Amino acid sequence: MTKVLLVNPSYARLFQKIKGSEWIAPPLGLAYLAAVLEKAGHEVKIFDMQAEEITIEHELKSFSPDMVGVYFSTPFYTDVMQILTQVKELNPKIVTLVGGPHPTVVPEETAKQKCIDFVVHGEGEETITELVEKYKSKDLSDVKGIAYKKNKRVVVNPPRPLIKNLDSIPFPAHHLLKMDRYSHPLMRGRKIMSVLTSRGCPYNCTFCTKNIFGSTFRARSAENVLEEIELLVKNYGVNEINIIDDNFNVDRKRTMEICKGIIDRGLKIKWSTPNGIRADTVDRELIQIMKRSGCYSLSFGIESGSPRIVQSINKNIKLGVIREVFKICRDEGIETVAFFIIGLPGETAEDIQMTIDFAKEIQPDVADFHMLIPLPGTPIYDYLKQNNLLLETDWSKYSFHIEPVFRTNELSKQEIAEWYHRAYKEFYTDPKYIINRISKMTTMSGIRNNIRGFKTIFSSFIFKKE
Repeated sequence: MTKVLLVNPSYARLFQKIKGSEWIAPPLGLAYLAAVLEKAGHEVKIFDMQAEEITIEHELKSFSPDMVGVYFSTPFYTDVMQILTQVKELNPKIVTLVGGPHPTVVPEETAKQKCIDFVVHGEGEETITELVEKYKSKDLSDVKGIAYKKNKRVVVNPPRPLIKNLDSIPFPAHHLLKMDRYSHPLMRGRKIMSVLTSRGCPYNCTFCTKNIFGSTFRARSAENVLEEIELLVKNYGVNEINIIDDNFNVDRKRTMEICKGIIDRGLKIKWSTPNGIRADTVDRELIQIMKRSGCYSLSFGIESGSPRIVQSINKNIKLGVIREVFKICRDEGIETVAFFIIGLPGETAEDIQMTIDFAKEIQPDVADFHMLIPLPGTPIYDYLKQNNLLLETDWSKYSFHIEPVFRTNELSKQEIAEWYHRAYKEFYTDPKYIINRISKMTTMSGIRNNIRGFKTIFSSFIFKKE
């Protein structure tokens, strides 16, 4: 038996600008890894630094792990290196490993770090189980999906095939999570938990990385999903679910089965899709049954209001479809969140103004504007790098709500940041939007959420410059 400590780094540094309105989400990826390791007979603990006010030193002393693992994306790079450096300083005998989007894209570069013993690249459940069984072996050449140091050089083993049957994976180890600590700025329930019902994205947007779950859509069965939701409701008192799939409703039949199952089982929950879904995969009938099953909010990745830019990033969706879906959501009483990206290659000032105007036209309840983060492993990152448009090599600056790390042929770094602030100002000071939001403040929780959200937006994005 091996004792494994899985660490979720705190994102307080990254989201300081929106403190009070941030999404404090459970580290579901770590909970999946914990579940398979426990099933294999190992002792596991999850240290969620976002939800706990204790130190890594405390955890090392109280748990005495043999291994410490951290799952992270690019914006967390510096934080993770600091955590694992401290682990090695406190106890050099502890074996360290990392996984997630960033290590998967650059496994060799990541494995070179002195504080890291192993990199898990790709989907992690099967890989980490085999690695924990064999990490003491002198020959790890047959363990697919890892990178490690051998004779002062880094070895990157071949990738592991994706898991075909997602129902074969045990439910996340919810008992290891701080179930009372998680929240979402729009939440309506008292106790919230995330659920992942599918993996893989069949679409090819140029700004998105698919290095872990791949391009093939793989879905858990409706029955398997319903069993997890029922467990969360009955065993943990959860009454709100965040469905965090990238493509929850790609399989319309399965989505209908999940919604009908929630209704038939009498599961009294609220649920939403905060990571976003595509507008061209829903219609009125589906939205109606979603609402009946407890859905109150749908988020959509819109990205741009310029048809030319939508086409250039391979989004392949018509703006007319988006207009119609947002109208249906308003008709059916579903709140909407719209995601937009500022600073896409080829985007001019006129294109960004079209995006702002489109946001005001479709009237989402929340418009979330982001400056592009050119994540490694994406076509956009490769394009910017090849054209000498990247301005930073420090991964810690590839983050949210700070100044851009690139320029484009059309706009300077400063101009991109200015348009980002202008987008928030134009949208959220529009009288039509303000009147609409006030009219929807019908509950105390709604009033609190709106006040908190407006405070964050006005203090951080409208009146505060970079």
